[in-house]
Amino acid sequence: YLEEIEGATDQKYAKQHFQKLLFLGNEMVPYGSIVFNELRFSYNHFYRLNAKTSYKKTIELIPEIRKIGKTAHLDAKKHLLGNKTSSLDEWYIEQIEDSDYTLEELIQLESLVLESSDENLIGALAVHLAGRRLYKEYKNVITEKQEPKKKYQHQFTRNEQILAFYFLMKSVGVNPHQMCDRTKMAALFHLVMGVPYESSAKLKDLTIYKALAVVPQVVNDDKQFLRYLNKIRPYFYNANFIEAVELIDSHISGLNTEID
Repeated sequence: YLEEIEGATDQKYAKQHFQKLLFLGNEMVPYGSIVFNELRFSYNHFYRLNAKTSYKKTIELIPEIRKIGKTAHLDAKKHLLGNKTSSLDEWYIEQIEDSDYTLEELIQLESLVLESSDENLIGALAVHLAGRRLYKEYKNVITEKQEPKKKYQHQFTRNEQILAFYFLMKSVGVNPHQMCDRTKMAALFHLVMGVPYESSAKLKDLTIYKALAVVPQVVNDDKQFLRYLNKIRPYFYNANFIEAVELIDSHISGLNTEID
């Protein structure tokens, strides 16, 4: 790593590139996995309590972490098959909304992680920690110990944004499902939502394109869907978009009936 940096024409750029390539973007590190997320969290917890025993304590906790992962993995598979009594783990929801994973991909990833040995899990953790330590050393990117990002009172998930734009369009008589090719509609959503993308050819791999196939039902969990609707409704109400409010209320009413 250091040799690559030293021989680079633009060392600042090279640091960022190789840190991401060799560490934070390394395929050996299954960041979308609940098991790995719990493993990472546990290590950080034990490290803050006692750095000397953190490694040992983390290893001892692996069986319990696997149980958590197995439960979440099983619930996710049931959820994918349409079992609405099984709720998705919040970590999966976050990965789907913010990292362009599909539920199928997360289930497959979790299966691989659950089948891996304890040694492989610790190896992945070591690669992750090495990347974080490089970040800390060179101060070029955010580290885990820096101040967290500011949290605003009004923050919106990708699904909430998609729903809001969908209901806005429907309220003025535009049906996103019928206007044009889904790729072109996805590009418009990316524009309005301020989400960058590399090319039209790659839009089909991204969350917005996939969500447009099922919008407004952007999530299979009715309770989560209801939370989305209740969150975006006041913004339309306050802006006096009565047609949009009525559309949202219609869905809320139907969901309340099903949940009851």
